[in-house]
Amino acid sequence: MKRLAIFAISLLWVLSACAPATQIAPAPVVDNRVTPSPVPTNTITTTPTETPTASITPLPTIPTFTPTFDASTIVTVTPAPPAVCPKKDPSLSPDLANTQNFPIDTQKLLDSLNNGASISTIANAINPPGFDSIITSEEVTGDDVPEMLLVNSEPIYHFYIYTCSQGKYNIHFPNINYFGYYTEIVTAKDLNSNGIPEIILQHSGCSGNGCYSIYILEWNGNEFQVMNSNSQFWEGMNGLINVEIKDLNNDNLFEIFMTGGVPALGAYIIDPPWRLETKISAWNGEVFALESVQYESPKFRFQAVQDGDRASSFGSFDEAMKSYKEAIFNDDLEWWSSQRQIETIIKLGNEGYSTLGTPAPGAPDLAEFSRLAAYSYYRIMLLHFVQANESDANIAYNTLQEKFANEPYGQPYVEMATAFWDAYQSTHKMYDGCAAAIQYAAEHPEILTPLGSDYHGAQSHIYMPADVCPFR
Repeated sequence: MKRLAIFAISLLWVLSACAPATQIAPAPVVDNRVTPSPVPTNTITTTPTETPTASITPLPTIPTFTPTFDASTIVTVTPAPPAVCPKKDPSLSPDLANTQNFPIDTQKLLDSLNNGASISTIANAINPPGFDSIITSEEVTGDDVPEMLLVNSEPIYHFYIYTCSQGKYNIHFPNINYFGYYTEIVTAKDLNSNGIPEIILQHSGCSGNGCYSIYILEWNGNEFQVMNSNSQFWEGMNGLINVEIKDLNNDNLFEIFMTGGVPALGAYIIDPPWRLETKISAWNGEVFALESVQYESPKFRFQAVQDGDRASSFGSFDEAMKSYKEAIFNDDLEWWSSQRQIETIIKLGNEGYSTLGTPAPGAPDLAEFSRLAAYSYYRIMLLHFVQANESDANIAYNTLQEKFANEPYGQPYVEMATAFWDAYQSTHKMYDGCAAAIQYAAEHPEILTPLGSDYHGAQSHIYMPADVCPFR
């Protein structure tokens, strides 16, 4: 219902008749804010009482870390012998009538190549002057003979590759999720250092600056296979600004950077707040998979919490610790609530672009700080445990108890931390502690909503019980 209300507001704005939607009641507030002191340097001796763990629901095991790929294990593909192509006829004037218009007759191009026309002749005849090339020549099969690449509109954009073997050309139509407005070639480059260049495609599924995806194709000797971790719907983002190919650590493996994340006003109005983001994907030995997601500095406290959880999931524990401490101690971070999102959407509808990045003032949700700060202390405790720093974990846990055990909005997170602590103390296994914490979250789902839900915006993670403890 919440998203229906937001959609209705957005639709009314588009029709220039924006009106307030049914508002969701804000969370209860307290009159005073608990401001925790820094994590103490001495251990408080209070030790929680142990509780049995027999009733804990078993959990599937998931890895804590993503192993770093060893570039020395790459096997370079033996170069294929030069392809045998049709003999070129320099005097040939291929019949390319009507191929300058979309959709281009792909069979006619194939016939021209097989009759002896060169790729350059066809490209010069078809590529529109002053615009991006429709046809390019790239060596993408590892045999030192260039192939012809075609971006065609039928009426949406499709991608074709013309390769030659045994004296003739053949058409390849890679199996990716073709939809939307356009497809373009970012580059052709050997990203995983195996001797075969990959083709990097950028695809947009929406008008304006939204709905971008990146696809990576590699020749396997018979066809161009998708090398993304998800062959049909790979990592994408709204408002793509730039795609870069970089070798971050000089290991001859290239990472793919997508920078953007902030859509145009039409999409921006639906689900604020938004932040500039960068997604980095890298070769893991089998596919190109998402390696990290990074955002610009948080403006709202919940964003700092989510940054910490995201960094934890990627094994970046120092970065995670920094984000959790920022969520606790940075007084410049702003609050966010369901009510504030609705009022911000209305503000965007009334004022347009001038309001981008400026939320409606609203009445502060004073309960949010206690909830997010208590959760952050809990996650700091987990970080210490997973790194075998039990003394520091004890300090974090006792600080959490001291600050929030008798505070109504932070108390549920103290109880979740205690569930973890008691289970962990009985076995000293992260699995058992996480199982207890996750079970607590499943029995008290209301504690998840302040961390990330539908009103936290399109970029927000929607929290499930398993998210509160990923270390197992």
